[in-house]
Amino acid sequence: MKKVVFMLLAAMMLAACDPKSATPATEPAAASRDRAAAEPAPAPRVAQGSPIPQPLAEGVRFSFPHHFRSQTVDSSIPGRTKLRITVEFLGDDVATVADTLIKDMKAAGFRVAKDETTPDARRMLLFRKDGFGPVQVQVAPRAGRPLKHRAASGTVYSVWPHAGQG
Repeated sequence: MKKVVFMLLAAMMLAACDPKSATPATEPAAASRDRAAAEPAPAPRVAQGSPIPQPLAEGVRFSFPHHFRSQTVDSSIPGRTKLRITVEFLGDDVATVADTLIKDMKAAGFRVAKDETTPDARRMLLFRKDGFGPVQVQVAPRAGRPLKHRAASGTVYSVWPHAGQG
């Protein structure tokens, strides 16, 4: 009896896989798949991670997909308090994120004072704006480092003058 049941199940599975035995109900689905394959697929959308908990200085907004990782205040040098913000960028590469970041900073009135690529593919950026201290940014690829967001491709480390101090 077990052999008969097994043989019937095997025959049904083979019949289901045979394209010649397609029923009229499955033929429109196959035609629909062919049409879908001929149409260009939309660009993959990367989910936004956690936002930065407070607005960045001088109206700067990161327009690339990112996930907030950490924020610390460094007051080790009297009179020169710095805010360090780390975000993970999602789904893009270092060059694309750095170029987007430059546009974001320029939109807020900053100018690029330094833009260098290191041998390990990091982009080191320095931005300046009259009446505001320098903003240092490092855009780094994942490079084997553990990241928190599953779609993270790398990290943006930024150092800002804190509370308008420069």
